[in-house]
Amino acid sequence: MHEYIWSPQNPLYLCLEVNYAKISAAVSLFDLCSTDDTQKVLCLVLEAYAAACQNAQIQIGEWRNSTFCPVSCPLNSHYKSCGSACPATCEDPFSARSCILACLETCQCDPGFVLDGDTCVPLSQCGCTHNGYRYHINQIFWADEGCTEKCVCDPHTHQTQCHLDYCGPNEYCGLQYGVRSCVPHHQQTYMYTGHHIVPFDQHDHDLHGTCHYQLLGICGQKQGLDAIQVYVQTVGHLESALNVLQCEWCACGKNTESTEVDGVKRNMLYLFSPTTLAFSLGLHTYIYTDNGFEFSLSKEGIVSISLSSKYANATCGLCGNFNSDPANELTANGPEEHLSPEHFGKAWRSGQNPWCVEGCLGGSCPKCSSERLARFSDLEACGKILEVNGPFRNCHGKVDPSSFYKHCISDLCLHRGLQPALCHSQAEYTAVCLSYKATVYAWRSPGFCYPSCPSSTSYSMSSASIPLCLGCKNNTVEMPPNVGENCLC
Repeated sequence: MHEYIWSPQNPLYLCLEVNYAKISAAVSLFDLCSTDDTQKVLCLVLEAYAAACQNAQIQIGEWRNSTFCPVSCPLNSHYKSCGSACPATCEDPFSARSCILACLETCQCDPGFVLDGDTCVPLSQCGCTHNGYRYHINQIFWADEGCTEKCVCDPHTHQTQCHLDYCGPNEYCGLQYGVRSCVPHHQQTYMYTGHHIVPFDQHDHDLHGTCHYQLLGICGQKQGLDAIQVYVQTVGHLESALNVLQCEWCACGKNTESTEVDGVKRNMLYLFSPTTLAFSLGLHTYIYTDNGFEFSLSKEGIVSISLSSKYANATCGLCGNFNSDPANELTANGPEEHLSPEHFGKAWRSGQNPWCVEGCLGGSCPKCSSERLARFSDLEACGKILEVNGPFRNCHGKVDPSSFYKHCISDLCLHRGLQPALCHSQAEYTAVCLSYKATVYAWRSPGFCYPSCPSSTSYSMSSASIPLCLGCKNNTVEMPPNVGENCLC
């Protein structure tokens, strides 16, 4: 190796004054003999020697070639044994002219190209610099932490063009994948099924009675939230009457053909305001808004409310306080006041109705005999909800089936084993599963809980949304959030 270095024909010959022995001391003859890739070890030694020569300001020739210690360079660059330590960049295309640092082995951008980060790009494709940060051409970005100034990197001037802008009504300014963005608020679902409640924070419980209750209200001190109120009165164990109030309008009933608005009967589709629409689709009636509130009522009496997380810690009523803490769900006058389900329901009773009943009709809920409990627990009844290989198997990991199973047993006891009660209980668990995007397999069949669909439609079950063309609004929305069980064309 020494003879190779000291040969006058070698590109490193002019570097004799650098002590090569010190450079090569780390690599012994044993290292070279004990490796299967002698050239790799030799290249490392020569690379260190070349660097030492350049640090000593000694000019050396091109000692690498395509077969001896080759270097692979990225796109639009090439190898230089003595390249500039101050390469041309988008920020400073002429930095090499004033560089006083010693040259070094490097991959240097081809003529007409400069570094943009660690990539060689044509000078014409250089981005922009704004507040010390680099942006690619045509890149759109928020320039401030409050998402009030939106900018774009102009491809012609390489300057940023900025204007005032804001996030949408159902978005917040935050970091998404490390980038400042307008992030959509996630939606949380609340369900009421006659006398079973699944609040936003998933602390489900029962509420029996025929009184008028507030399901949802906006009670927090947050600014910029729309006023929303939803009331319910159960007129039978499986039938409910709904009042939904938002801002200046009120919708009542569960007729899929028409709705009552401020005391006037209106046909579906009905546009309450430029941002609020009521319509029917198969087995459901929907209220769709642009402010993060979506409502549905099925013909089976299952109420589903999907609410944006911007309302977190600002809700009240039977839906709960939406603070992601199931432990303090049953409160009415502050988180320190924990109530039983019965007293929680009384706290949100609304209006004066001396003829309504709190609790089960007759003063106490009926109890099942052991014989009936065994029959109602069977796989042909409520046991289907728990069945390991049953139609709900893919949902068990997302929604605990135990409370729905117990509620199903209670429902069948209450209604003396009537099939509509069983259908209602399994439809309830289906609705919650689909809201969690869980796959539910067919559990209805002709003769068992099978819905009657209008002509030209058929029964369908899906957790996906569908595009809904709104002629009155001249646009298309993805609504409802999940089709659930429905009759579709």
